[in-house]
Amino acid sequence: MYTQSEKRFLTFSLFTILSVYLLIAAGGIVRTTGSGMGCPDWPKCFGQWVPPTDVSQLPPNYQEVFAAPGKPVAEFNVFHTYTEYINRLLGALVGLFILITVFFSYSYIKTNAKVFWISLLVLAIVLFQGWLGSRVVASNLAGYLITLHMLLALVIVAMLIYVHEISRKNFEYPVISASGKAKTLKVLIVVVLITNFIQIALGTQVREAVDEVRKAGILPRVEWINELGNSFTYHRELSILVFIQHVILYVLSRKTFQRESRIMVLINLTMWLMILQIVSGIVLSNYAIPPAFQAIHLIIASLMFGMQYWSMIYINRTKLES
Repeated sequence: MYTQSEKRFLTFSLFTILSVYLLIAAGGIVRTTGSGMGCPDWPKCFGQWVPPTDVSQLPPNYQEVFAAPGKPVAEFNVFHTYTEYINRLLGALVGLFILITVFFSYSYIKTNAKVFWISLLVLAIVLFQGWLGSRVVASNLAGYLITLHMLLALVIVAMLIYVHEISRKNFEYPVISASGKAKTLKVLIVVVLITNFIQIALGTQVREAVDEVRKAGILPRVEWINELGNSFTYHRELSILVFIQHVILYVLSRKTFQRESRIMVLINLTMWLMILQIVSGIVLSNYAIPPAFQAIHLIIASLMFGMQYWSMIYINRTKLES
């Protein structure tokens, strides 16, 4: 049985995972709408905690005052400003949620101290992530920092999923009939997870290339796809390997686990996400990289990574039939 504080932790840690995904989605919208410099300073926005809604609310020389490094003029755009501002508010809210998660995790300090210490480590990483966000703004959206910012968000998701699972007392271990199958699945899920992580990293490189083409403002959007270079080629080709790996994982899991088990729910969900990801990739490649599908592509990739990591936890906890 769980104590009330343990129940609160289980519920709130799951809620925190969802909030991080919401923040990833918001970050994707910021990126695809070109709103990253909608607030040219940090932590305030145009020197205010609540940004203006009209340029008339700014000083006459605001373009000089808030000019970012490497960018001659910080132009006010109310849509970009509030898109970035909402993203920052969500970031602060996620930080608060993780702080509360740490507070609730203290109830495990005597029974399962790992829950508390990992939760505390997540909080430290989130604080670093907040600082890294300030460096992204200060660097005028340096591509390598944006990539690191995104990948670190996935690390936070994985750690939150892990700490949620190890806090459960009545963990339902998947049952497997042969040790050989267990070893194969354990290796395969790690390979799948690493491959998808690399694929997401390549995807961030593709988005950087898209941003560069967009900023140049020379070519019509329909021709952007031809200017993305090797990062797009590698990303597209690796997607074939990712798909093959998912199919193998799905088929092997169907032959190994009961269809109603939690592990199969995760595997099935991952497979559906994989199909949706392929569709969104086709739309991006053939229909002039629609901004909405850029955000959708990122969100699906992040969800897939989370489901894969969750699956890895279950597969690593399999037990042989007695």
